[in-house]
Order: sequence, then C-alpha cells, then structure tokens
Amino acid sequence: MQQHLLTDLGCTLNATALATSATQWLAFTQEEAAQTDAFTTQVQALTGVAIDPLHAKDAANPLHPSHYDGMPAYDVVVFRSLLPVAVVKTGPKHKHRLPTISTQPVTFFIADQALITVQHGEKLALTSGLEKIKGPVSPHQLMLRFINLQVDAYLALRQPLTDQLDRWQRELLDPRRAFNDWTALLDARLELRKLEALSEEQMDALNELREAWSEPKALPYEAGEIASLRVRLTDISEHVERVLNQAKRLESSVESAIQLHFAAVSHQTNQTVRRLTVLTAVFAPLTLLTGFYGMNVPLPWQASQTAYEWILLGMALLAGVVLGSIFAMRFFKR
Repeated sequence: MQQHLLTDLGCTLNATALATSATQWLAFTQEEAAQTDAFTTQVQALTGVAIDPLHAKDAANPLHPSHYDGMPAYDVVVFRSLLPVAVVKTGPKHKHRLPTISTQPVTFFIADQALITVQHGEKLALTSGLEKIKGPVSPHQLMLRFINLQVDAYLALRQPLTDQLDRWQRELLDPRRAFNDWTALLDARLELRKLEALSEEQMDALNELREAWSEPKALPYEAGEIASLRVRLTDISEHVERVLNQAKRLESSVESAIQLHFAAVSHQTNQTVRRLTVLTAVFAPLTLLTGFYGMNVPLPWQASQTAYEWILLGMALLAGVVLGSIFAMRFFKR
C-alpha cells in the first residue's frame, strides 16, 4: 500500500497515522484488498472511512464490470482500464493483426477527505502527469484525472483499429485476389463488440455518478469547484461516447464490407455461369447433330459423297443462328 498526501502528491508516506481530516490517497493492490478484514481495518484507521465488506470484495474481483454505487460516507466507482495494446505483425507476409483487448478493473472509493484505489495485476501509470499538478487537489479531482488517463488509452486505440479494418476492407473488395484472412477478421469483430460492451458499461457508471453529483450537497466544495468537477465528468463521458460510437461505426463498416464482398463474389459467379450458358447454347445443338450422325445405323445422305460438307455447313449455320439470336436479344435489351 502506498500513501500520498493530496496537499503534496510528491510526498509518499508509509502507512502513517494522520488526522482523519488530512486529505490523502491510499493505493492498494488486489492482493491487499483480498484480505477484506485487514483492508477495511487499515483504511478506517488511516482515513476514518468504514468501507463495506461487500464493496471490498467487489474491489478484489478481477472480473467486476464498470460500476457505480453510492454510500453515505463514500462513493464507489469501478472502471475497467485498458492494458497496453500494440499492433503486432505475424504470418509469412507480416500481415498486421490486432491483439486481444485486455482490461482490468480499478476501484475508486471516494470520500470527502480521502481517495482509496485498488488496482489489479499489471500496474497502470496512474501517476502519469501528476507532476503537472500544482498545489493541493481534492479526492474527486484526482479520481477524475485517473479516469481521464484511462479513457485516453481507449481513444488512442481507435486509430490502429481503424487502419487495420480499412486494410481488410480494401482486401475484401479487391477483385484481383481472394480474401483468406477470415479468422483474424472475425476475431477483430469480437474485439469491437467487446469494446462496445465495455464502453456501454463505462457510460452507465459515469452517468450514474453524474446523477449522484447533481444532488444538493452531494459534493463538499464551493459552487465553482463543483461546477468544474461536473464539466470534467461530462467531458470524460463524451470521450467514452466517442469510443462507443467509433466501435459501432467500425463494426457496421466491417459488416458492410463483408456483404459487398459476397455480393461481388456472387456477381462474378453469375458472370461465369452466363458465359458457360452461352457456350452450352452454341455447342449443345452441334453435339446433338454430330452424335446423331455418329450412330452406326443407316441415315439420310450417309452414302452421299458431299454429306460431310453439308453437315459442316449445317453446323455452321446452326451456330450462326444461335449466336445471332443471343446478340439480337442483347441488342434489343439495350
């Protein structure tokens, strides 16, 4: 556990017993929060905040979705953060593939004089950019800064997703070669749906938090600072909504590209069948005629010395009539 004074974020304490009125940030790991009794006891001893054991268990749950819950003494916000994502190259031609979108929950307990965070697994850079903060900061302000950093990671993910799906769309609609990267495309669709579900959960949690903050005396600050907090929260919600809309647009674009791909394949198949039909229409009567005269039975003109020439002439005339009929039908259709 790390302990920081919010009047001086650069000051790191070591479980120092401060006055409960001192604004501070306590950073716990999932393993520490899993020891429910020890966790709640230590938080109460350092901050005076009595955390409900059920909320402590939720904080230790690595599968907990984004969520908001309000209590008289504190608010609870669970926000699933995006782990570092990088585009990797695999395959014989080094095709770009998107890795699995992995997330982990970060739980915030926000009280009037303290912020308690619980992180899971891989540590996120929550302190990134905190050196730019000058002067004291409130627990609610610090929590919004942390969430904003996490939302920025989702915003940065939009560009590689868009670039990769644009490549697949071009390959899907390329008539010169067949598309054969279906597994990666279907995996990307699953990741887009996962991103969409994550964004919807985050939107629900942030909207519930905004409604809670709209209540009278919900925040222990001056009117100007309360307005600033609400504006920042609205801005974060809009960023999450951008990610959600982008995921929906990309999924819709992929669906449209797949439909166009199969429509193009169907059109090519129809063209091939049409050509085969024309060939069949030309050669079927000729095959019938040659087969008829190829039978080992007495037939008209069989004894004639010019039968071969007459048969060839009849076949040529028949082929000409069939081809002429086909071209005439096309001409009148136009």
